[in-house]
Amino acid sequence: MPDEIVKVAAHYTDLELFLEGRPGSAKVQFQVNWIYPRLLVGNIQRSLPAMSITHTYYDCSGAGKENGLLVRQRTGVARCRADGSVNVQSKHFTKVYFYPIYSPSEISVDVEMYNSKGERLGIWQDLLQLDSPGATFATIDIETVCRQLCVDRAQPLTARVLAHPIKDSRFPARIKLGLDLGHDHNRLPCNICTNLHPFNPSLENKPHCFRWSPIFPNGTVWLINSSPPETTREMPLSN
Repeated sequence: MPDEIVKVAAHYTDLELFLEGRPGSAKVQFQVNWIYPRLLVGNIQRSLPAMSITHTYYDCSGAGKENGLLVRQRTGVARCRADGSVNVQSKHFTKVYFYPIYSPSEISVDVEMYNSKGERLGIWQDLLQLDSPGATFATIDIETVCRQLCVDRAQPLTARVLAHPIKDSRFPARIKLGLDLGHDHNRLPCNICTNLHPFNPSLENKPHCFRWSPIFPNGTVWLINSSPPETTREMPLSN
């Protein structure tokens, strides 16, 4: 968070005592009707001067019914899932954060690991359960996932994060999350605000789109078709 917001939060609470060395999130309430109300935020590292910038997202925990939930499709469970993929590199840590901001729902989260050929190496099902509205700030550490699934981090990898509704719960139209990707010897992460993508048949013929991605020196960017209609097939990748 920027210094100004940190100072305001620190005025009301001891952040170091509250966070106990772990990441966290904050909800900022304000009234505005003349701008697109996202805030520019980021991380500042003072030991080795550096800064990473991202943006905030809305608190949708009060957006129920038709305002923030997807309509169930008749064609099956595959259309009631959302997923997103993140690149994993051996010398970098990769963490995914879920915020307490989702529309009223019950969601279970799986993680699949893939190699550079698009072959699935393992899956950790029901790794997280998210109940909204609530106050849970949940973290997925991809290094822990690799150890659990006995996946060698020395090879190029990608992690596919999948969310699906529990029982008869409706599904949020937007599942925003935080992506932290950084070097093991430099703890400042990229701090990207991104989201999971539900399969939407109306977007199949969309001519273009944009996606966020961190860019590191001598790094690579993977283009991954991770939300096809047939969600059980292995993912096609391009480097």
